[in-house]
Amino acid sequence: MNNDISGSAADRQVAAQRCLVGQPVRLEQPDGAPQAALRLCVSARLVTDAWSADSAQAQRNVQHILDRIAHVLVKTELLLDHTAAVPA
Repeated sequence: MNNDISGSAADRQVAAQRCLVGQPVRLEQPDGAPQAALRLCVSARLVTDAWSADSAQAQRNVQHILDRIAHVLVKTELLLDHTAAVPA
């Protein structure tokens, strides 16, 4: 995939990273156009791996998970930008 993304080395690095996401979900708005949300996969293992009796370590573990979520969002934005730039 990273060969399909033009741009900076950082963009290509983001594109090369694997991300596990869930299915998109259609959100109906009573008085508006439907929107979509993308579920993130969060397993029981991820939750238990974040736990630690040491509160500082638990905070680092949670921050690591949040960093991974941020990476998914960055990659999603990159892919959306790339898709929008491709002629129909």
